[in-house]
Amino acid sequence: MDTSHLAEHAGTAGALFASVFVVATTTMRTMIPLRVFGILTNIVLIATAIPSRNYLIILVQAVVLVLNSYRLHQMLQLVRDVKKSVNSDLSMEWLKPFMTERKCAAGDVLFYKDEKAEEMLRSAPSSANSVCCRRRTCEPRRWNAWKPE
Repeated sequence: MDTSHLAEHAGTAGALFASVFVVATTTMRTMIPLRVFGILTNIVLIATAIPSRNYLIILVQAVVLVLNSYRLHQMLQLVRDVKKSVNSDLSMEWLKPFMTERKCAAGDVLFYKDEKAEEMLRSAPSSANSVCCRRRTCEPRRWNAWKPE
């Protein structure tokens, strides 16, 4: 009995099933469900590539599966940190890994009144200078900036 055609049909049916997950992934609006569906899509695509012995697809999807799992872990950790920060003091230490330091001279214009915000600024706590904002300019020497991705 020749069963080679069963693997071909199983691969086709599996690819169709996986494409449903791919479409569902593109409809996600938030990151955590997107990563979960991405992980499910990777698992389904790996499962469909096994019967046809498509090792390239298996390898690529395994790498993307690891990346999706790591990014999901990061997002869950960030949500945990945000919840912990909201329920504790108003410290912004949890934002430090996402910030970059920018040095500003006295009189530099950081933002204008009524300008749309594209980043969040905070004065560095180690800065000896006090923050003095007057109309359009601020006078600290160091700022930490956070830009959303």
